[in-house]
Amino acid sequence: MWIWARDHLRTEFLWVLLLGIFVARVALTYREFNATADECGHLSCGLELWEGKPRWDLQHPPLAQWVIGLFPHLAGFRTRGDETDEIDVPSIPVFPDPPAGFRTKGDEIGEIDGNWQLLTLARMGNLWFAPILFFYVYRWSSLLYGPNAGLAAVALLSFCPNILAHASLATTDFAAATTIFAAAFEFRRWISNPRLVSCLLCGITLGLALASKFSAFVYLPPVLLLYACLAWRSERMPAPPRRAVAGQGLVLAAIACLVMAAAYRFDLQPSAAESEAQAALGDLVNPNSGVGHAAYFLAHYTRFLPPDLFRGIHRVIRHNKGGHAAYLLGKRSQSGWWYYFPVALILKSSPGLLLILALAIGCLLRGRASGPLRDTLPAVIGAAGILCAAMMSRIDIGIRHVLPIFPFLALIGSSLFARDGPTRKRPIAALAAALLLWHGVDSLAAHPDYLAYFTPFVRGHEAHYLLDSNLDWGQDLARLARYARAHNIDKVHLSYFGFVSPEVLDLGNVVPLAPGDRPAGWIAISLNNLFEVFPECTGYAWLQRHTPYARIGKSIYLYYFASEP
Repeated sequence: MWIWARDHLRTEFLWVLLLGIFVARVALTYREFNATADECGHLSCGLELWEGKPRWDLQHPPLAQWVIGLFPHLAGFRTRGDETDEIDVPSIPVFPDPPAGFRTKGDEIGEIDGNWQLLTLARMGNLWFAPILFFYVYRWSSLLYGPNAGLAAVALLSFCPNILAHASLATTDFAAATTIFAAAFEFRRWISNPRLVSCLLCGITLGLALASKFSAFVYLPPVLLLYACLAWRSERMPAPPRRAVAGQGLVLAAIACLVMAAAYRFDLQPSAAESEAQAALGDLVNPNSGVGHAAYFLAHYTRFLPPDLFRGIHRVIRHNKGGHAAYLLGKRSQSGWWYYFPVALILKSSPGLLLILALAIGCLLRGRASGPLRDTLPAVIGAAGILCAAMMSRIDIGIRHVLPIFPFLALIGSSLFARDGPTRKRPIAALAAALLLWHGVDSLAAHPDYLAYFTPFVRGHEAHYLLDSNLDWGQDLARLARYARAHNIDKVHLSYFGFVSPEVLDLGNVVPLAPGDRPAGWIAISLNNLFEVFPECTGYAWLQRHTPYARIGKSIYLYYFASEP
């Protein structure tokens, strides 16, 4: 008993230590990077939610925005202006208009990125999700393979550069990764042993996942359906009573809807956009089918789901149909590629993690891992379901769209460290430990550029493989300002990807670099613009023939020409 308690305390201490290291590494990035392209919008929406204003960003559910706006709202920051219409900001302005201003305690403080306190408070909101994610990763892995495997899963995830990157930004991706994984765990536990407490937890986490990002509506259904099939066909546990599952399933659905409605502030009244909600239902289901009739009845008579939910789904569907400008392996496309996300996972994951996954799957297939293969099958289903769903998307703009896959990958990799798994053999144990150490060291070496992390085999040439939020999300303008001040650069011709005004970062004398311009002096250009990822930004390819004077961070090239090139 005493030995068990001692081991239990050791496990808890190491879990808290890993969480503390993760939080510290995230916090150290706050003052390094200015606001990325999406952060200003999410922060604006978050503050407007707390102020009771109408939402204009309908392509994102509001859960993460509530959290992002919490600390700034408590600190006294308020939005300025009465704009309530949806804002359609151009993707690549050559010289962007500054975002909406803010005021605090009656004093205007300028644009969002002109106040580091405001940006830091917004980014801190995402840290609420870190202990939740690590708890579920540890819990699931330890139930399958024991406490050592649980710690290994947390270590794999906490040192993952992609998780670190998006946990440090005021965006929705980290919240989605957390809530989708939590919902998968709670559903797996409930469907295997239907109890009322499990039903309540499953309904809450499912509602939170659906209120975090619309990708949850695509990722979760196939995964949960396969989990239900596994539970009913399992030989180790009795089939759940059909009446219990059916009755509790209704309770579960009602709780999930209640949570989603709460996230939308229970705005259930008919709106001027009711026709758009009808169009959204038409995109989702056949209006003439039985499901279609039921959906229309529920949406327009019971009104237990907010109209803005359907409006948002409709706009995401329209966005996906129209596609998005994408870049992969030096090619550009408006409709994307089916293999975009598999390639991005290979290029944006550490070699240590990928080799751990390969070794774990190899041991599972050879029957050398703890328990039968079906123990790890739920994690494999989760990862494969998310990846397959993402491969059908026409919006290929960053690995962040498959961020929920990484907790499942950590769960798979942790099977190597099972109490009676393959690491009982010294060669495999030594190899697994070395790969985990490599994963951690590679992650530490990437600090603070987790967002722009690439496998070591392509570093220095990342822009030839992937761009957009994988590498250049407008995060390095503050670094350019620091570099210019340190080297007494008084004038810069700038082509920048992002929505932060250079003036608020005290960049100095900045002249917009229009496409086709070839001025003498200093030229700074974002990599997205240099490689002409977006149709709005062409005419900069001539710079690729010249060697940059310096690389600012990971996403801006700085050139110097004594005369017009």
